[in-house]
Amino acid sequence: MPSLRKPRRANEMTSLGSRALATGRKNKTRLVIAKLDRLFRNVVLVAALMDSGIEFVAVDNLHYPHACRLTLPSGATLTLVSHQLASAS
Repeated sequence: MPSLRKPRRANEMTSLGSRALATGRKNKTRLVIAKLDRLFRNVVLVAALMDSGIEFVAVDNLHYPHACRLTLPSGATLTLVSHQLASAS
């Protein structure tokens, strides 16, 4: 079972996400995502989730009420652009 502690670096997030995906694939379980905006910051992990075919549910439905496999790429792209614009100013 993946650790529940908060990752400190992007590498740790990717590693934690990879372990969560592997566990979900192995046990055929649904992945529960607490904060999609945090997931969207890691494009590699978003792509892995899309390719895995694992079902997921996001619990932060306030900002992303219709999150599904189709909205993951656009959410990741918008988050990436937003962070680049914020860091440029």
